[in-house]
Order: sequence, then structure tokens, then C-alpha cells
Amino acid sequence: MAIAAAAEATDLCDEIHAHRGQKPNGDRSVEDARILIVDDDPTAAHLMTRLLERDGFWRVVSAGGGWRGLAMMLQHPPDVMILDVNMPDLDGVQVLREVQRAERRSNAVTAVLAVSGNAAPATRHAMLDAGADDFLPRPFAGAEFALRVRRLAHESRQLRRTVDYFDFLEGGLTPE
Repeated sequence: MAIAAAAEATDLCDEIHAHRGQKPNGDRSVEDARILIVDDDPTAAHLMTRLLERDGFWRVVSAGGGWRGLAMMLQHPPDVMILDVNMPDLDGVQVLREVQRAERRSNAVTAVLAVSGNAAPATRHAMLDAGADDFLPRPFAGAEFALRVRRLAHESRQLRRTVDYFDFLEGGLTPE
């Protein structure tokens, strides 16, 4: 019975996405996930972009700092945000606070991977406590980085489907 209900819910979620003109997530591919890299170091941002492109991701954009990243996130909410911890204009914890505020207002779902050259436990704890979904100290292996982004993109999309389903149940969406 539970399996039938889950299958019915999945079909309904696919119908909701079709209604919105979105591709259903029956296809578990995440290469078309929207990835936003927020890092004030253009070399680091370029390297992360290239690693993700090499892994098949093709919707990767970068922002040169915290304020620019927030503006881009609000304009086009990504599936995954890769967030540098230490930036001069707005640090990672401040960016995460703003991301959470935006998510509460819009029901957006953005998974956050915090990255930092400071691997101290206090830094990791501060970012995870502020709402990051994962933390990866630099330097990191390209394969591990891509796998973490892929996992977060998948989880973000699953959560988005759940939010859409509950919006539908609450009357927020009306299928044609």
C-alpha cells in the first residue's frame, strides 16, 4: 500500500512539474542543475567551474562576492550554491542567513556547500550551524568536490519536489 501511495505521489509531482513547464525528475540526472559559485577569488571560482563542467554540469555561474551572490541567488535561485566562507564584503555565515530568509519568503530550496581554506573545526561548525548542508576544506580533490555537488543537487531537487507536492495539496498549484 505504501509503495502504491509513493508511486502515486511521484506521478502527481511529475504532473505538477509538467504543469510548470519543468522536466519531471523521473530522470535522476542532475547535470542540468543550476549551480551558483559564490567566491571572491576568480581563480578558485574558475577552477570549481571547470571541475563541474568536466563532470558534466553545464549550468554553472559564479559571483565575485557575497552581495553579488545574493543578488544572483534571488534573481535565479540555484539548486546548489557553493559558498566561500571568507569574503571581504559579506562572509559565508552572513550569506547563509540571507539565503535562509529568502527561502522562507519564497519556498525556494537551495543546497549549500561551504568551502574554505580554513579547515578548523570552529569554521566548519559555524558554517554548518548557520545552515550549510555540507562543508569541504580546501584544497580538495576534484572528484570528491563533484560528487558532493552531485549529491546536493539530487537532494535539493528531491526536496523541491516535496515542497511542490505540499504546495499542490494546500491549493497553491492547480493542474490544468
